[in-house]
Amino acid sequence: MWPPDTRPHTPLRRDLKYANRLAEIDARTVRLWGLGVAERRLPQHGEKMPLRQHPGTLEDPMEVIAFNGSPRKTWNTSTLLEKALEGAASQGAETKLVHLYDLDFKGCRSCFGCKTKGGPSYGRCAAKDGLTPILKEIESADALVLGSPIYLGMVSGEMKSFMERLIFPFLRYAKDDDPAPTLFPRKIHTGFIYTMGVTEEQMKKLDYRKDVALNERFLRRVFGSSESLLSFDTYQFDDYSKIDQDRFDPEKKATRRKEQFPLDCRKAFEMGSRLAEGN
Repeated sequence: MWPPDTRPHTPLRRDLKYANRLAEIDARTVRLWGLGVAERRLPQHGEKMPLRQHPGTLEDPMEVIAFNGSPRKTWNTSTLLEKALEGAASQGAETKLVHLYDLDFKGCRSCFGCKTKGGPSYGRCAAKDGLTPILKEIESADALVLGSPIYLGMVSGEMKSFMERLIFPFLRYAKDDDPAPTLFPRKIHTGFIYTMGVTEEQMKKLDYRKDVALNERFLRRVFGSSESLLSFDTYQFDDYSKIDQDRFDPEKKATRRKEQFPLDCRKAFEMGSRLAEGN
């Protein structure tokens, strides 16, 4: 993570509007740096910059934002999210990692301000808290990557609260065949990375795929597309001997960490690359 005055920058187009755009990005980065909740990487000099087309505006670099739903910032979920962002950056995208546990926010409060036609918050979350500026940034993002460990068979509490605030304001109470089921103004790509201590076989017996499929359905309905990556049988502790447990074999866990987790990291990198390419 770079302090605001030392991050590398890529020489960009010299027109005024694009310079203003970069200034907005840098100002936002400085603010978020001060809060300690996010980090942004810019492409290195000479790297390809994928462009999005907005009628009547200049071409801008892709923006990919990842959201860590784990309280750990250096463990399995965050590591895979970092790899996904590296994949996006390899395509020239600007990237940011947001740690949800650093933010002061709650889930949906069922005020229905986002559903009130003609109201000041129609299509937007009406709640004002630490998540508000992040939701605003999402409106201009080109791709989102969510990541969460599985706790008690489902995503973490912070991730669930975030998803309520992310999805519900845009989700219309529309019939399944309605051609406009979302208030989000355009289609973007989304990905979801799950980490869990159980094996793939145990996951199937516990039917975790049902929740994964439901999350994909909501993300596709609101944003247009979604894909998932599941990392099984993850290494949970630095020292298993200190933990009250007899379910896991520490040696087998360490071996899987060494042999399988790098493959999962590669899959996360490839996901991020696909999301940034828009393919």
